[in-house]
Amino acid sequence: MSSSPDASAPQTSQPPAGARRLVAIALGLVVSATFLLLLLRRVDLSQVWSELSRVHAGRLALSVLTLFIGFFGHAARSVALFAPVSELGWYRLFKSVLLAFAGNNVLPLRAGELLRVHYLARHGQLPHSSCLALVAVERLMDLLVLVALFFSLLPLVSIDLPPTGAVAGIAAVVGLGLLALLAIARWPRAFVRLASGLTRWLGARVAHFVQRKASLFVGGTSSLRSTRALLGAMGGTLAYWALAVVSSGMTLWAFDLSLPWTAPMVVLVFASFAVTLPSSPGFVGTYHYFVALSLRVMGVPAARAASFAFLVHAAGVLPYTLISVLLLIPDALRGDLVPATATATSSPAPSASSDSDVSASP
Repeated sequence: MSSSPDASAPQTSQPPAGARRLVAIALGLVVSATFLLLLLRRVDLSQVWSELSRVHAGRLALSVLTLFIGFFGHAARSVALFAPVSELGWYRLFKSVLLAFAGNNVLPLRAGELLRVHYLARHGQLPHSSCLALVAVERLMDLLVLVALFFSLLPLVSIDLPPTGAVAGIAAVVGLGLLALLAIARWPRAFVRLASGLTRWLGARVAHFVQRKASLFVGGTSSLRSTRALLGAMGGTLAYWALAVVSSGMTLWAFDLSLPWTAPMVVLVFASFAVTLPSSPGFVGTYHYFVALSLRVMGVPAARAASFAFLVHAAGVLPYTLISVLLLIPDALRGDLVPATATATSSPAPSASSDSDVSASP
């Protein structure tokens, strides 16, 4: 039976996988604590509190509202990508975005993204592999915008941005990833045959298992064959990041900081670099350190930079996580947030004999 590889694999790999997860969690906690200590040892906490007490609450609330509107941009992107393969409604996709956000803030190892994949697979009656492919496309689009933002800042600012070499490496990975997904979407049958052929030496059972998973995966990339879906997804991505820049600028305004017009984008680049590092849930420590650093390199005093970092993190995590929890309570009570073996993942694989066979049907 084709399910035997699924049943046997966890039994042999679960202990080392569990150990690796524990090591990754521990590493994230150590990294977070290290960066938090590096930040705190340079500032007087009484000065930080004094700076926080002078923040303009109305402007900060406007910043929070602006970024929340940005989540609708993410939802619009999901609507564009999932429309060709699923009948998932706009509200369900919006809640899936919030689920990923809240999950990443309270669970280790960015588990919110995996929860979102399970949620979409369950409610969209889609294979998990197809949902994973579309979520990967979304993440690559985010990285593409951030890399473009980084390189656009290079000729405009005279400060030290995160290492150019590292960002160039990320850009190369993003570019290759997008090209690979576009190629898979364009030639799905060839990808399935290639995946099966490369694993044929491992035996017929493994080759069939890989072929089935590859067939399900290419179903998720079928949206990339639609110019309308791609343009809609990129439009939603740009809308989110544009509102994120505006929100960052409003937070600087709430602190009465007079900085160059590029400052909100600089803060966003540093913050985005921070969340790529191993850390605790919610990116504690790493986020604070690099956001404060982004202001320090622009001449902001240490206490004021630290107070900005603490407040922008709290304002960017607590209200949206609370809203996410409130909206997702009905789903949690129904058990819809708990990963389960959906029928979509255990259904027979579509045949790779034609382009229509590799569409995202459960």
